Order: sequence, then C-alpha cells, then structure tokens
Amino acid sequence: MRRFALGGKLIYYTFLSDEYYGRFKNAHEGEHAAAMALLEKAVKKEYGLDRLPEIVKGEHGKPYFKDSSIKFSLSHCKGMAVCAVYQKETGIDCEGCGRTNFRAAKRFFTAEEFAELEEAEEKERSRVLAEIWTAKEAYGKALGTGLFGGLSEITLMNREKAGDICLKQFRIYRDKEEFILTAALLGEKITDNEPVFCEILL
Repeated sequence: MRRFALGGKLIYYTFLSDEYYGRFKNAHEGEHAAAMALLEKAVKKEYGLDRLPEIVKGEHGKPYFKDSSIKFSLSHCKGMAVCAVYQKETGIDCEGCGRTNFRAAKRFFTAEEFAELEEAEEKERSRVLAEIWTAKEAYGKALGTGLFGGLSEITLMNREKAGDICLKQFRIYRDKEEFILTAALLGEKITDNEPVFCEILL
C-alpha cells in the first residue's frame, strides 16, 4: 500500500495481484475489500480512529461517514484500489490504460470530449479515455452526484478546474501497466507536491 499527500489531501492506493484476486469469489469483491482496507488504514493513521465510523449513503448513492466531519472517496479498477480522505468534499477515481470503450464514451462524454478521443493518436486513445473518464467520475463524486448527475452535459476539457471543483491527474505505473488517477476537491486547489510513498501491509 502506498500513500501520497496533496496539500493536505490524502490519497492511498495499492496494486492488486493475481494472487490477491484468487482469495475472492469475483474481482469486484476483492477490489472493494481493498478499497475499504485502504480507508480503514487511512482514517487510523491520519485521524487516530481505531475503527471506521458508520457508513451510510446519500441521495445519489455516495457513501459517507455518519456523524463525522471526515470526507472520503473510494475507487477501484482491475489491478488497483484507491481512497481519499479529507475535511472537504472529495472525489477519487482510477482507471487502467489499455482499453478503449467507445460505447461508454458516447454515452457519457460530451461532443467535445468524444472529439478529443477520436482525434487522439490510436496508441494514445486509451490514455485519453482514462483521463476524461476519471475526471468525470472524480468530479461527480466530489459533487455527490456520480456519473448520472448530468455529467454527459458537462465538458471537462480543462482537467484542472471545473466550477468550484479542482482536479489533479496522476500517472501511476506498475511494470508496463499504466493507471490514470484523478483527484477532485471542492473549493480548494490540489497542490503539486511530489508523491510520498509509505509501505503498509494490506
């Protein structure tokens, strides 16, 4: 497990191996378990809590801690799980590069975003898709609406700021694999601090 800080905003992420996936009935179960383990480690290390506060869901399904000022966001994809904890509304999303789902892009991308995807060089398209997709996901999570909160009508060509939401994207590598990770924060800029790694057993 690795941790890096972004101007006080804390993001934990971990890579998931084939051996790890073998412990679970399906991939989603294993990825969700990893994200929850990251969250538990994060709140214990950063806030001194020995156990997670009760988790409930908002109107649009976003999980949050009941009776706590700590905000968090979770995400996972094949090979990675990630969480963010902070005192302000936050969103986090990760996606591996290497596949290009034009059907999903047509459904959720605006015309401008889809044009950017189509105009990208073929070898760059999966990365461009991951950058746009994770930006929209993180943005929606920070707002609490998710992808179904009208994001197909919101263009995020500038993936640094959209309204009151500030965004920051990172490229994370494991051997030859590349992951795009996007963090979103309501009302506060995410600084350019270099990642600070902290190994913790999952």
